[in-house]
Amino acid sequence: MSLLIFSTSTAFADTSEAAEFKFLFLKAAENHNETVDISELNLTKAKISNYLIGIFAEENVWYLDTQYAPIDVNADGIVGKIRLYYRVPQEEIAEKENLIEGEIENIITLTDGYSNPEKIKIVYDYFIKNYSYDNTLMNYDICRLVETKQGTCAALSLAFREVMNRLNIPCEIVVNNDMSHEWIKVYVNDGWKNIDITKGIAFKNTNVPNAEYRAFLLSDEILRAWGYKF
Repeated sequence: MSLLIFSTSTAFADTSEAAEFKFLFLKAAENHNETVDISELNLTKAKISNYLIGIFAEENVWYLDTQYAPIDVNADGIVGKIRLYYRVPQEEIAEKENLIEGEIENIITLTDGYSNPEKIKIVYDYFIKNYSYDNTLMNYDICRLVETKQGTCAALSLAFREVMNRLNIPCEIVVNNDMSHEWIKVYVNDGWKNIDITKGIAFKNTNVPNAEYRAFLLSDEILRAWGYKF
């Protein structure tokens, strides 16, 4: 059995092989299948792990556990199937999806009637005030974030991007080079700006007035000056 800890993530590789793996994986997950047949892709465990990190960074598959098991591995290390593990029974998924949807709709309602720059700030303020960082690194997905009000940088970034997507505001997840941290970029006022919700929460906890905005709408140059490598 292999274990992936998705407190960090990486961009999903844009290749036909990666795309085919992603399609097969998500189709199996949607159907709540126990295994994914990838025998035609000739993938090693290392490649599978890399592709899965990308999938968990980009897709809302909160109902999946981060454990997977390679099955039918041949002498050359090529994996024929992988076994999936689910966090919750299939019959509970709809209930938890409703919980997530209710939280997202609640946030979106707060932005009614505002411009895109104002909406981004409103959503950021909500995240900073209502969520905290999960030091256990276990709450790495949207569902755990909504249930516990605590999340890793991955959970916070995924959730923020989901809200931005609903608001039709361009938003991307960014990961630093050593995959130890992630944050998001939004397109606002004719340019891309960085928002690090995790750092914003940390700044807020200093109790310095408005310190959280030191992590809001930053240029790449500022992040690199702080030591971010991406």
